[in-house]
Amino acid sequence: MSTSTKQQKKMGLLAKMQKKKALQLQRGEMPIGPILIIALIVIPLVIIMVVFGGEVADNFNEKADAVLDADGNIER
Repeated sequence: MSTSTKQQKKMGLLAKMQKKKALQLQRGEMPIGPILIIALIVIPLVIIMVVFGGEVADNFNEKADAVLDADGNIER
């Protein structure tokens, strides 16, 4: 194989890679890694809020009532 043929093959591979990358950008493909990291953070928080949401709200209301008087002013 001559050197010009080798260079043409290299250029052909480079062109294919560039074309593939351009198509990925056009289709808006997003890497899955960041999506999985966000899901690993958000899903447990949602489960905790569903399971313990009522208790958190009750506790917050009790503490707020202890700090505020009947008129909504802060007790001193």
